[in-house]
Amino acid sequence: MTFHITSVATLVVHAAEDILIPPEAGRVTADLIPGCKVQIISPSP
Repeated sequence: MTFHITSVATLVVHAAEDILIPPEAGRVTADLIPGCKVQIISPSP
């Protein structure tokens, strides 16, 4: 598998209450992408 460095803006969006993949996994993914931001989405009241 080949990976390439990207210079485009990247945003990881993850659900706060995801029962299959914990939100921390979204944070880890974002940490692996230089300059990436992460947004954890909470459910509406």
